[in-house]
Amino acid sequence: MAKDIRSISAKDLQSMAARQEPMQGVNLEGATLDGARLDGAIFTQCNFRNASLAGASLDCAILEGSIFEGADLTDAHLQESRLVGADFSNADLSRAVLIEADLKDAVLEQTLLIDARLSGAFLVRVQGFLADFSGADLRRATLSGSRLLLCNFQGAHGELMQAMKVDFTGGLFRNANFDRAQLSGSNFSLANLEGASLRGCPLRMANFFQSNLVGTKFTKSIMEGAHLTDVHGEGAQINGVNLRGARMIDGRFLDANFDASFLLQADTTGAQFKGASFKEARR
Repeated sequence: MAKDIRSISAKDLQSMAARQEPMQGVNLEGATLDGARLDGAIFTQCNFRNASLAGASLDCAILEGSIFEGADLTDAHLQESRLVGADFSNADLSRAVLIEADLKDAVLEQTLLIDARLSGAFLVRVQGFLADFSGADLRRATLSGSRLLLCNFQGAHGELMQAMKVDFTGGLFRNANFDRAQLSGSNFSLANLEGASLRGCPLRMANFFQSNLVGTKFTKSIMEGAHLTDVHGEGAQINGVNLRGARMIDGRFLDANFDASFLLQADTTGAQFKGASFKEARR
């Protein structure tokens, strides 16, 4: 049975954290710990449901397997913290600092990560649903193998991100910048990438089935074998792109730019290219 220490003061908890006294399975449900200094604290498999940790500092803390369902972590600092298997369902981590934090196998269902700082963070095998990463900094973060369904990445920065074989089905990526990100084998089916930038990205075998690619920038990306079936790619910048063996069936690429692209062996059955540019392209 979890030890209930909800009545403990923030000051006493800070003292325990300073001594790096391990706390396992303790119950802090609904606790008010706003602004608490808990750097280096050890809270394994603890219960922080509906706790308020706004502005708290938990840098380098060990929070493995803990539950933060419904918790308020706005503006919290969790840099280099270990959050493996933690559950952040319905939690608010807007503007939280999670630089190089380890979130492997974490749960991010309806989690708010608006403008969060996640550069260099490890989000491998994360299970996310309707999470909001809008405006977040994901530069150099690792998301490989994660399942992030119907998530919002609008305006997010993910340059040089490692995101191979990620399921982004139904996501919103309007005006996001994922330049030079590793996205091979990832699934963007039914996603909205209008105005997004994915320049210089490895996108081999990526799936964009029925996605919105209006005005999307793919300049100099590698899209061998990519699935572009039934996409809306009007005005897309697909210049200097390797599209060998890509499936572009029934795609709408009106006024798109394919200059200097490589389209040999691409299947363009039923695709529309009215007004598209193919200067120096190989078809």
